[in-house]
This record gives sequence, structure tokens and C-alpha cells, in this order.
Amino acid sequence: MARSLLLMALILFTARAFTAETDQYLARAQPLEDSTQALNDHINGRIEDVLASVNKKSKPTSTSCKQLSGRIMWRFRLLFIHQIEIWALQGNLDVYPPRSVSGQDYRDSSIFYDEAPIDLQLLIPLARSIQVDGITFGIDKLGHFVSLGHKYYKDYLSELESGLHPANAEIAVITKGFGTEEGMIGSSVSGVFSYADLEANYQGFRFVRSLCDGPKPRIRQSEGLWVLVQPIDIREYVNPYWDESFNNSVYTEKKWQQVRNIMQQHCADLEAFENLYSDRFTAPSANMQALYATEATDHAPTQKQHSLASACAGTD
Repeated sequence: MARSLLLMALILFTARAFTAETDQYLARAQPLEDSTQALNDHINGRIEDVLASVNKKSKPTSTSCKQLSGRIMWRFRLLFIHQIEIWALQGNLDVYPPRSVSGQDYRDSSIFYDEAPIDLQLLIPLARSIQVDGITFGIDKLGHFVSLGHKYYKDYLSELESGLHPANAEIAVITKGFGTEEGMIGSSVSGVFSYADLEANYQGFRFVRSLCDGPKPRIRQSEGLWVLVQPIDIREYVNPYWDESFNNSVYTEKKWQQVRNIMQQHCADLEAFENLYSDRFTAPSANMQALYATEATDHAPTQKQHSLASACAGTD
């Protein structure tokens, strides 16, 4: 009995950590401070901490760059909710709703509000939003960036070892990532298949790969030491596809019926949402292109069918 209760608690805790959703429709018009510099300082500082620790060894370069990248990524991660998310919530970044608003009040005003007597989603806290270079997204995306981005990279190395060309290995890990969003990390628990989560995963993969791979890796050897020669600028990875009011999610049928009714409260602002980021169009990444290609061959609801425009159709 005790073992069963422990297992159930672990499952619920895992679900709670991995399936945090966010409501970008509420956050769209909020005047949040730009978090770019704070994020850059935090990420680069953690990288430098790892390098300094390794450089204290008698032979620093006996640690490979690939080993270093793993150590670096674990500086941002924990087993469930991740260090970078905790750091963001501890007052280091400007968030919406502000910390003075309770998690319950946030959920009650969000598209995920549920009138059911027992709402299991109450076990899953909603992620608050931040802003980077004019792009609003949930703090949960930072967790995806470091954790699933790291997993993508490890899977990518495995694909290379199996003989795949790098371009094909990248497509393989992107496609594999779609499965994670359908499972415990996504729709099977929360009812939400988040395109924006998958974009954050992919951009995190690009970041991890940039540490040691390519013609200009961020980390190099210099005089027997490891050096960060190209600090990260988070703006290289954050794009409008991280914003779930721009790059909307797809829902299970039951979840869509619930979410659609609440989304209709934003119909008066439909034009504003449709013109989000119109002045800074970003070409779809390899991840987004693969998602669109999958949509074309799948029988599941499409992103367009679960958009704000779709929710507002016929409501006048």
C-alpha cells in the first residue's frame, strides 16, 4: 500500500513538474521588463562556473568538450522542475501575473479554468510569463530549453553514432520529440500538445550543440584551459514561436471544448493577436517545418482548428 501511494505521488509530482501550461493570451498586453540581460548573465555565469571548476584540475583538457557540455546543462537542470525555472521565479525576472497573484487566482482567470468539482489540473501550476526582446513566453519554456534541449542533443549524438548524416539525425530527434509532447510531458496528462514547447526544445538543442560543435564552438581550449569564447545571447534562440498566443497549441477534444469557451473572451482582441510580431517575421525553424509537415499527413486536429480565430468563428 505504502509503495503504491509513493508511486502515485511520484507520478503526480512528475506530471506537475513536466506539464506546466501557460496562458499567453492574458500576458499579451502586459508591460513586462525585458529579461534578456538577466538571462544572459545567469546562463553565461553558470557556464563560467563549470569551466572554472574543471580548469582547477591538474589536466583540465582531459575532460572533453562533450563532457563539459553535459556538466553545463546539468547546472540548469534538476530532476523535475529545473533550476533555471526556480531562479526565474525567485524574483530575478519580471513575471506576469506578478508574484502577488496566487496560483489559484491565475488559473481561475486563465483559459485553463475548469468549473468541474474536481479539477485534476489544479495539481499542475500554470507557468508565469516573461518577456525577451519583445517576445512573451512562459517560464516553462526555459525548462524545456535546458532539459529537452539537452535530451535532443544526446539523442542526436546517438543518431550520429548509428551512421546518420547530421541533417537526418536532426530530423530524427525533432520527430522523436513530437512523441514526448504526446506523452507524460504533454497531452496525455494535460490535454495540451504545445507547438511552443517543441520549439523551445529545438532551440535548446541548437544551444547545446553550439557549445562544442560546428566551425565556431562557444567553448575552446586555450593554453591548456577551457574558455568560453562566445557567450550566449538568448535572443539567438527565443523567437515568436515560443509564444503560445502566436504559435497556439492543439488540444484533446475534451480540453478544446473547455479552452475554446474561455478563449472567446479574447475575441475583441482577435486582430491584435493575429498581428502579433508582424513587424518581425521569423521564418519557421526546422522544428516548425517538421510540425507543419506532420499536420498535413495526420488525422488529428490542426493548429489552425484550435486557434483563437477558430474559437471566435461565429461568435458575433
